[in-house]
Amino acid sequence: MKKTITILFLSLFLILTTSIPIIQADEDPDVPPPTITIPDNTGLPDPGGTDGGIMTVLTGFVNWLLTIFIILAVLSFVITGIMYIFAMGDSRSQNLENAKQNFKYSIIAVATVGATYIIIQFIDDFLKGLL
Repeated sequence: MKKTITILFLSLFLILTTSIPIIQADEDPDVPPPTITIPDNTGLPDPGGTDGGIMTVLTGFVNWLLTIFIILAVLSFVITGIMYIFAMGDSRSQNLENAKQNFKYSIIAVATVGATYIIIQFIDDFLKGLL
């Protein structure tokens, strides 16, 4: 019973709130509808302009993202190297196995970032018609 009452009140609320703007718009026909103003001189590239538009923004974002991933991959190599150096005292330790496993993951990360960069460049050249 409570669910039914809640659903009825909610549907009544939605009907009333969506019909108010329609009623207000019909009351005053002399008021022009609101318009959207697009700001000028923002320093951002024009999406339809001659400066590259959205492709320039996307290319910059992808290059920035790949740079961050390369920095993280190099940092993981450094941390893995430090782990390996500290684990060399005991060859049967679990720390040595962890360092080797982390080194393998670091190589996979660098290979993935490199392959991603190559694929993105290939798609970019393909879309530009260079291939």
